[in-house]
Amino acid sequence: MAGEGLSIGPDLAPRGWSISSISAGPAWRSFGKLSYQGSSRSQNLLIPSQIGGDTLALPSIGTTGTFGDRTYTNGFVNQDGSTATNGDTWFWGYDSGGQISGDSLRFNATGSRSAYSEASNFTGGFSDDDRLRGISPQIDILLRPPSTFGSPFDGLLVSFWYFGDDSSNSYSNFSANQNRDDFRLDFTDTYDINGIQPIIGAPYTGSFNGPGPLLTNLPFDRERLDTIVGGATADFSNSISTSIDLDGYSLALGPTMSGQIAEGWSWQASAGFTFNVFQWSARETETLNVSLDGAPATVFQQWRDHNSGTDFRLGLFFKGDLIRDLPQDWFVKASLQAEMAGSIDMKVGDSEYEFKPRGYALGLSLGRRF
Repeated sequence: MAGEGLSIGPDLAPRGWSISSISAGPAWRSFGKLSYQGSSRSQNLLIPSQIGGDTLALPSIGTTGTFGDRTYTNGFVNQDGSTATNGDTWFWGYDSGGQISGDSLRFNATGSRSAYSEASNFTGGFSDDDRLRGISPQIDILLRPPSTFGSPFDGLLVSFWYFGDDSSNSYSNFSANQNRDDFRLDFTDTYDINGIQPIIGAPYTGSFNGPGPLLTNLPFDRERLDTIVGGATADFSNSISTSIDLDGYSLALGPTMSGQIAEGWSWQASAGFTFNVFQWSARETETLNVSLDGAPATVFQQWRDHNSGTDFRLGLFFKGDLIRDLPQDWFVKASLQAEMAGSIDMKVGDSEYEFKPRGYALGLSLGRRF
C-alpha cells in the first residue's frame, strides 16, 4: 500500500514544554521598606496615686469670726453660758507668762496638710523606617516552549527566591510624676487683755461656772505659717521592646527574550508577574516602671502582645541577565532585577508595621543548558 512503512523522524516529532536551562546562586537584594509606628498603653492608663493625696488636719480652734471652743497647745478659750449673748467668757486658761506681750495674750496651735500634684508626658508614637537588605538564594528555570507554539519569545522564565529578616526596636515614650508635699501648720491667735487688769499669773485655768476675769471669745488676730516638713514622690517611665520576623517567598513567571552580544557572550531579558507569600510574627512588650522616693524602679504594669499572619500579594518584575558561556553547556550570569508588590499591614498590640516590597536585586549564578 502506498505510504506503508513511512514514519516521522525524531527531529520532526512535536516537542512539548521542556527545560532550556537551570541556574542558581546568591543575590544581594534590597527587598523593601519596613515601617513601624509605635504607640503606648501607659499613656491611657489611669494611674492611682502611690503616695496618698491632698489632706488637711486643722487644730480645734474654730474660725476667728465665730464663737466656739478653742483648744491650744498652751491653753484654751472656751465658751461659757453667756458667750453667745455678749461674746465674753471666763472659761479660759493659759500656761505661761511668756504668752503675754503688753495688752496681748497669744495662744499657739499646730495642724498639718499635704498637697498632691501629678503630671505626665507622652512624646508621641515612636516611628522607624528600615530598608531590608541582605543576601538571598535565587533559582531560575528557563522553559522552552512547545515546537507548535508560535511565539516571539525564546521561553518562559520561572524564578524562585526567598528573603528573611528580623527587626527590633526599643524605646520609651511616656513618663509621669506624682508628688506630695507635707506641711506643718503653725497657728498663733492673739487676744486683747486690756480689760483684764491685773491679769492672773500663769498658769491659770478658768471654769465654765466661773466667776473669773472675762476674755472675749474671738481672737482679734490669727497668723498661720506653713512649713514644709517632708513629702513623697513616685516617678513612672515606660520601656517598649518590639520585634518582627518577616519571611518572603516569591515565584516569578514571565516571557524571556535573548540575543548574542559577542562570541561567548549573550543577554537575556524577562518581565512578568510575581506571586508573593509573606509570613510574619510580631511581638511587643511594654513595661511601666515606678520608683518611689528615688528607690530602684519596680514593675508597676506590663503588657505582652503577639500577632502573626500569612499574606499573599501579586507583583511585577523585570530582569536582565548578562551571560558568559563556559565549556560543556555551563554558563555564569550576572543579573539585575527590579520588583514590586502590594503593601501589607501587620498589627501588634496598639502598634503597627507596614511592609512595602519594592526593590531590586543583584545576582550572580551558575547554570547549565539542556
